[in-house]
Amino acid sequence: MQEEPPPRGRRPRRKRTTAAAASDPTGHWTPERIAAAPGAAYPGTAPLRQAAPEQPRLLDTAAGVPPGPPPGDRPAFWLAHVAEQDHAAVRRGLLLLLAAALGPDAGDPVVDAGRCEECGVPHGCSAVGSRSGDRRVYFGSAAMGGAVVHALGRTPVGVGLARCDGSEEEAAHRARAAARRAAWQQAAPRGRCGPRGRTGEDVTHDLAYIAVPDHLRAAAVWQRPGDTAPE
Repeated sequence: MQEEPPPRGRRPRRKRTTAAAASDPTGHWTPERIAAAPGAAYPGTAPLRQAAPEQPRLLDTAAGVPPGPPPGDRPAFWLAHVAEQDHAAVRRGLLLLLAAALGPDAGDPVVDAGRCEECGVPHGCSAVGSRSGDRRVYFGSAAMGGAVVHALGRTPVGVGLARCDGSEEEAAHRARAAARRAAWQQAAPRGRCGPRGRTGEDVTHDLAYIAVPDHLRAAAVWQRPGDTAPE
């Protein structure tokens, strides 16, 4: 009598191995990943070009705004030290900078920083003069941990601040990533965040890190001048 063969057991599944991600996400944080992250502004496929590190100018609202060149192809960055939750001081400094950038003949700055009709989040903020709307200055602001960073430019610009919890380099990487996401969200032009804005041509943005106190990390993202998104 022929014996039945022993039951064939299932072969153990081989675990699929993947290459470990680099510890520094800067080189791997593509615009597509930024757009897909929580709180991102809009899907973008154009390059996010990293610019050189930026040393901001110090802003003292009591002494007024020191003279400086108007925003050019690269935004102007300002750093101020304020008390926690002192929103009045943050706005006062921003209005001083906008008034100086618009010029004395433009009148008081008329700020457009309301919530976007598409997504309900403020981004693509700008200002014009009350007496002359010919010139528009875009701005981004972020305040955290007793510091505030303002950026003024000719094109939509965003600023992100994040706390660096810990002295390890990995903590700095995580803080920079959070700052980049926040800056990317602020830099989205109005109308480019919802379904109606996803069919337009993509534009190129630049990225720069900004020198801030050691317990923080700051980043700025702005649309490259001359690479304008359709309205």
